[in-house]
Amino acid sequence: MVSLWSLASATLLIARAANAHFTLTSPSPIGTFDEDEEDNAPCGGYTPDFSSQTPTDFHVGGDSIVTLSTHPQTTWLYRITTDETANGNWSEIYPIWLQSGQGTMCIPSVIINESYVGQKVVLSVVGNGPDGILYQACSISIRLEYSPTRIGLAN
Repeated sequence: MVSLWSLASATLLIARAANAHFTLTSPSPIGTFDEDEEDNAPCGGYTPDFSSQTPTDFHVGGDSIVTLSTHPQTTWLYRITTDETANGNWSEIYPIWLQSGQGTMCIPSVIINESYVGQKVVLSVVGNGPDGILYQACSISIRLEYSPTRIGLAN
């Protein structure tokens, strides 16, 4: 006979798989995570606002992006735009890649073209998994100098 505990655990696992999403862990995302809005491009239901949001410093020579995926498989796209409305003019900043398995993933050294130094940009992380395309975004300030704000990250 199946125990009530085993049945409850299996139900939770199925519910989690049915509602699988991802979160942008670092840099800090725009707004609070809302899984009901995450499928709204380009920022997961949030609107960037350079005048009210403090951007995270991002080193042009290589800085990290950290995500947590609850999908069994996710194809990732990292892109930036100087368009504060985030409606276009996107530039891919890392090759599209496939993550197999759930969990935290750190890309430790994403390099951005030096032409962006001194600018505030929207960084959009796009995850394509079994339940469709999902979005998270953050406001970052591209810096030439290195400030190790996110050290000790590992996969």
